[in-house]
Amino acid sequence: MRKSDQGMTILEVVFAITILLIGAGFVAQSNAVTFKYRAQSTEYKQMLFYVAGQMDAAIAKQTVSESIYMPFKSYDDFTTTDVTVEDDYLEKVKVEMSIPGGRSIVLYSYRLK
Repeated sequence: MRKSDQGMTILEVVFAITILLIGAGFVAQSNAVTFKYRAQSTEYKQMLFYVAGQMDAAIAKQTVSESIYMPFKSYDDFTTTDVTVEDDYLEKVKVEMSIPGGRSIVLYSYRLK
């Protein structure tokens, strides 16, 4: 007859460790993806606030150079464009900015002539 408690075989131990490592791998991968998207979201918000400040300056017909401050050192690729509108009283102002990663933000607004 067989003893009731002989322990686990080597094959059962290998299967248990494999299942544990697969689960840990999925948790680590999902954690890495979460941090990646959180960083992208933070960068997008910073870009949006920076472009909004540039838009305020463009509406007031001023120039603002904040590229010496962090995190704006890589945000130097922005353009301000005055686009004339058919209206007699308004000008359309466009501020566009992109960073080397390829993301870009474009804001439009109007100002009085």
